[in-house]
Amino acid sequence: MQRISFTLSLTSGQTWFRNLLVSTASAPQADCDATLSYIGDIFFLCNELVNTSCGEVTTSNTGYNMPIESIFTAVNATIIPFWLLLLFAPHSKPTNILVHSGVVPLLFGVIYIFYFVTSFILGSPEGASMNSIAGLQIAFSDPRTLVAAWVHYLVFDLFVGAWLVRDARREGIHHVAIVIPLLLTFMAGPLGLALYIALRGIWKRRFTLTEEP
Repeated sequence: MQRISFTLSLTSGQTWFRNLLVSTASAPQADCDATLSYIGDIFFLCNELVNTSCGEVTTSNTGYNMPIESIFTAVNATIIPFWLLLLFAPHSKPTNILVHSGVVPLLFGVIYIFYFVTSFILGSPEGASMNSIAGLQIAFSDPRTLVAAWVHYLVFDLFVGAWLVRDARREGIHHVAIVIPLLLTFMAGPLGLALYIALRGIWKRRFTLTEEP
């Protein structure tokens, strides 16, 4: 299989994000620097990721090898700080910059798109499909498909958690009241969302999710 080679400039990428954060969030450069440590890790992960072949990531200039299991572990570890920000500093400047924005979907989207393309489009196992349980079992026998699906799950759960925090603030619901729904959204997405909608309905005596201007 032909190896895909690509190099991301970590320095220029971080500089671009620093300028973006300063210009869009009106945040001092010192505050932005603190938020860029995780972004730098993701850039490095993407740099390793796009040099992948058959589940192993290699960069020729460093000789570093990253199995797909390590990518899975790294993605899991990287998402945790964003949830901690939602739980303990839901409306702080770093949270607004990183979580209540498009930063996480864009960065994790690189990983998702890569594995979606290489597993579903370029290298899907014979018999894989989304039309039957048997077809799904075959599709998910490919570790690349599992990573793509897991990133999908992580990004959408975080998006829902961030919306939940913003909606609670709009509706005047105290943050302490939504901690359990937040934790459940992290661990079992639809369950946490359902609990929050129920809590919101009881609190506000309405179940519509229309956001009033």
